[in-house]
Amino acid sequence: MKLLWIDTETTGLLPYKHDIIQMSGIIEIDGVTKEEFDYTLAPINIADIQQSALDINGRTRHEILQFPDARQQLNNMCRLLDKYVTRTAKGDNFILAGYNVTFDQDFLKNLFKKTRTVGVQGYFAYKVFDVYTLVFMLTYLDKIPTLENMKLTTMCAHFNIALDAHDSMNDIRATRELFLKLCEYIK
Repeated sequence: MKLLWIDTETTGLLPYKHDIIQMSGIIEIDGVTKEEFDYTLAPINIADIQQSALDINGRTRHEILQFPDARQQLNNMCRLLDKYVTRTAKGDNFILAGYNVTFDQDFLKNLFKKTRTVGVQGYFAYKVFDVYTLVFMLTYLDKIPTLENMKLTTMCAHFNIALDAHDSMNDIRATRELFLKLCEYIK
């Protein structure tokens, strides 16, 4: 099984309008971590950068405008993924994994569209593995306590997982660690 643990930081909440400014991932194959990546990307649509998003991820407008070109960074990620999948081989792709990962999936799909980079279909399966859904399920089944909310920061604090939130590399490492802790409750 090929998992791509992925997290993004963005310039807002709307994937068609806002952009990824940081994307980080962990390539895991059959339970073994193969590589990690952490890319910063200059936004494509600079007119729609939301200050509230920058405040959350601790970046400045000046800083993100100096980041490397988004298309080049996406190509760098694709070259890395090409080491582990053959896009033309049916079923040889990654399942995206993360915390509320459909958010990241939507932004990633839009990044491919905006940069007119080779299609996302060859890299990623249509299904996702969402740790947020697992948290919800285990809470519902009374396997883990109901906390004030189900945010990643709250869950990590409860399970004593170190997290300096809103840096995509920190977030995805913590998400994967949270998943491994939650596996103990499934057994």
